[in-house]
Amino acid sequence: MNFFTLSSFLVAMFSYIMAFFILKIAKNSTHKIWACFNLAIGSWSLFAFLASLQSKPHLAMFYWKLAYVAAALITSFFYNFFYLYCNLKKPKILFLIHLSSFCFIFISVFTNYLIQDTVTFYNSFYYHKATHAFTLYVIWMICIMLLTFAELFQYIRTLTEPAKSNALILFYAF
Repeated sequence: MNFFTLSSFLVAMFSYIMAFFILKIAKNSTHKIWACFNLAIGSWSLFAFLASLQSKPHLAMFYWKLAYVAAALITSFFYNFFYLYCNLKKPKILFLIHLSSFCFIFISVFTNYLIQDTVTFYNSFYYHKATHAFTLYVIWMICIMLLTFAELFQYIRTLTEPAKSNALILFYAF
């Protein structure tokens, strides 16, 4: 077992445990979205873990495709959590982010545009070659993350203590 396999397993395990505890004490939709975010991270890590265990390239590719379904959900839930946390009133942006995630999920599952081929990574496990569509996918996810941080930063500027300290913890934690 290599470091990537082990770390993927541990991230999946801890993310699922955290999601369970969050759902157990969830009192509002922000908490539930936070749990979904952790479930998506756990699923991404689980499928990366399963991909790294495969000895056949086509099976590794199958699990990488599922991992990128979860990755699209991570981005959506990340923005959605901060949308609720910051009381944003931008439903069109939220809709666009969810729609784009759905489109990337569709492309990942039903086409080979994101992942076309695999290569062995240090003779240890199969990883996929990046395509142009995959590069756009990653750039889009980075843009959503940057937008999320910009929204959170704007929100923090409007707060007073102790809420400001709590929001800053979230800002620096990510």
